[in-house]
Amino acid sequence: MNTIRYTDACFSKRLRELAAASSLFDPVIEQRTRAILDDVRARGDAALLELTERFDGARLSAEQLSVTQAELV
Repeated sequence: MNTIRYTDACFSKRLRELAAASSLFDPVIEQRTRAILDDVRARGDAALLELTERFDGARLSAEQLSVTQAELV
């Protein structure tokens, strides 16, 4: 883990570098991800089941989506 301290001589430069936009940012990926999240928010389990089949090739039932209390902790 890299640590920077405000007392470091190059603190301001390093902070700007760390806060700069990532060169890995891809607006297309962000748009697709937001669309998936919006779909799940709007349609819930139905969207999860369709997306699981689409991306993973797994056909699940709503009963298979249940999460136990232990898994939530």
